[in-house]
Amino acid sequence: QFAKGAANAGISLEDFERMSVNAQNYFINNNDDIQKVKKIIDKAKTEGGDSAQIENDISIAEIPEEAKNTLIRYLKSVFRQEEEQKPWWKRIFGL
Repeated sequence: QFAKGAANAGISLEDFERMSVNAQNYFINNNDDIQKVKKIIDKAKTEGGDSAQIENDISIAEIPEEAKNTLIRYLKSVFRQEEEQKPWWKRIFGL
C-alpha cells in the first residue's frame, strides 16, 4: 500500500514513509480526489485559469498539510512550465 500511496502522491517511497500516518492514509485512499484536483490544475493551465485561486482552494481544503503541500507543488510545477516557455523578455518584464 505504501507504493500505491507514494505513486498517488508523486513522490519517492522514502519521502512517503516520512509523512504522517494521516497523510499516508489520505494518499492511499483518495486517489480519485487527487486526480480530480490534478485535472483541474491541468485544465486551468490550458484554459488560462487562475493558479492563485486554485492554490487558495487547496490551502483551505480540509486535507492533511502534506497533501496540500504536494498538490501546491504540482500546481506550481505545471504553471512554471508555462512561464518557462515564454520568451525571456516577457518573463523579465512580466508580459
